[in-house]
Amino acid sequence: MTARGPSMTPCVRWLLRARPGDYMLALSVAGASLPVIGKRLEPLGGMTAMGVWGVRHAPNAISAVKKDWLTPGINDERRRDRESTHRVSVAALRGVVSAADLDTEWPAAERTPPIWEALRQRRYLYRRGVHYGDNPAQVLDVWRRMDLPAQPAPVLIFVPGGAWVHGRSVLQGSALMSRLAEQGWVCLAIDYRVAPHHRWPRHIIDVKTAISWARANVDKFGGDRKFVAVAGCSAGGAPVRAGRTHPK
Repeated sequence: MTARGPSMTPCVRWLLRARPGDYMLALSVAGASLPVIGKRLEPLGGMTAMGVWGVRHAPNAISAVKKDWLTPGINDERRRDRESTHRVSVAALRGVVSAADLDTEWPAAERTPPIWEALRQRRYLYRRGVHYGDNPAQVLDVWRRMDLPAQPAPVLIFVPGGAWVHGRSVLQGSALMSRLAEQGWVCLAIDYRVAPHHRWPRHIIDVKTAISWARANVDKFGGDRKFVAVAGCSAGGAPVRAGRTHPK
């Protein structure tokens, strides 16, 4: 009895049903698998995935922008929305927060461009490119004050967003980490492996690895190994909401 090889039917079906974006992603993964130069081509997979996503959602985005530009009185409507948000927030916090704190003047929205503000806040960036794992993508940046108090500081691990195809913390979470560092925290902004070259669940494994590393090593940077909080945005917030970041 002769052994039969794998059927080609699934491959043929995929080739017939795939869209141009699927072919582009497949080619980017194949390029990243090449010897020697493959590692340098890995970012192309993320760029391709983000480009495909952008093309699919571009019509809705353009429609929303046109609506904002062409709608009469849009600025007045936005101002009313901001005022309504303030009233709803005060009503929700009343009874939880003291009246004296609620009566204080709330901060106004920043008018400085976000990119410039993020660059300014990086004065608390203490150490870059610290490895928390064996893979070159498993690195983190340490945010902290130069004059930390003697007692161990609370620790925050920040997980950046990017649909799991962009795992760099550059320009993400800078306002949060800058504020916490100013108050005496130690913040760890992590990078992680990304799709399509690195498949799920490697992204989550990297987050868990970073948490394990922090619990074992963050005291070297003045952090409290017993107090490690986790925050993130977009894709980086998904494991936090799901409660799946705690290592077993």
